[in-house]
This record gives sequence, structure tokens and C-alpha cells, in this order.
Amino acid sequence: MCSIVNILADEGALGKTSLRLAKAPGNIGLTAGEGNLSKDCVVNISQILVVGRSRFASRIGVLPYNTRLRQTRDFA
Repeated sequence: MCSIVNILADEGALGKTSLRLAKAPGNIGLTAGEGNLSKDCVVNISQILVVGRSRFASRIGVLPYNTRLRQTRDFA
């Protein structure tokens, strides 16, 4: 399992401009329903960092490992 959805602390904070950035290099767009998200979101994989579990109030959802593996591999 890959828990990249856990870094999306506030999925409601994204506007339409941010969602357009999903196609930019280093970004991955997630659609509502993926990983139990209620809205479309953008993950900036070029700025992922390690965060301790204690920093999260609750888990938003989890993506299956292969869901976005190709996109992250293509970026690297």
C-alpha cells in the first residue's frame, strides 16, 4: 500500500487553478473517489516529505500501490 493520500491535509483548499496544475511536471491529479477523497486533488510529488503519524488527525484514505506508480516513476 502507498499512503500518498495521507499528505493531502486539506483537500478542500484547492481551487480550480490548482487543479489545472495536475498536468504540470511533478504533479499528480487525483479524482474524487480515489483513496476516498470527496473532491479532486493535486499531489505535488516533487515536495513530498516524511511526516510522523502523530501529525495526522485522521486518515483520509489509501491508494493501492500500483494506482499511481507509473506517474511517480515517470517523474523520477
